[in-house]
Amino acid sequence: MKKSLIVLVAIAISMSLLFTNWSWRWVALHGWSATKQAKILLSGGDETDDEFIDYLVYSMGSCVVFSEHETEGRAMVYCSKGIPAQTNKIGALTHLVGNWYTTQ
Repeated sequence: MKKSLIVLVAIAISMSLLFTNWSWRWVALHGWSATKQAKILLSGGDETDDEFIDYLVYSMGSCVVFSEHETEGRAMVYCSKGIPAQTNKIGALTHLVGNWYTTQ
């Protein structure tokens, strides 16, 4: 009974994050394919996934930025080696989960 209640509370918190926070929702819906895309770009490949056709996708050092065209200032950033020393062109980054960061 106690274990079921803990699981139910964890699911409720997770679902509320997914529906209220754009960054968490983005990672849940696009994170897996975006990670694969970022690894391709960081290894020197130029293959583009159609899922990101509406995004401005570019690499900067050890990071790949996935920026929405229609929403200025909102982007998800995949950094394989942590945040680089200079992020002036990307802007201030906030750690979300794993290698994922979000812009302010």
